[in-house]
Amino acid sequence: MGEVRTKPELHYQLSLAKRLEFISEEKMLTLEPIVIETEKVLGSLIRSNRKRKGD
Repeated sequence: MGEVRTKPELHYQLSLAKRLEFISEEKMLTLEPIVIETEKVLGSLIRSNRKRKGD
């Protein structure tokens, strides 16, 4: 369940930062691939943890 929430939360935080003008469009485009990679890593970590716990 954590994985399902993580992905939208990361994208939401990035888009919110852009809308509130904390970051520029250029910075958002730079950060987008990093967010995607982070989502993948977090998803793998969550799956690994669940397998280890037997959930």
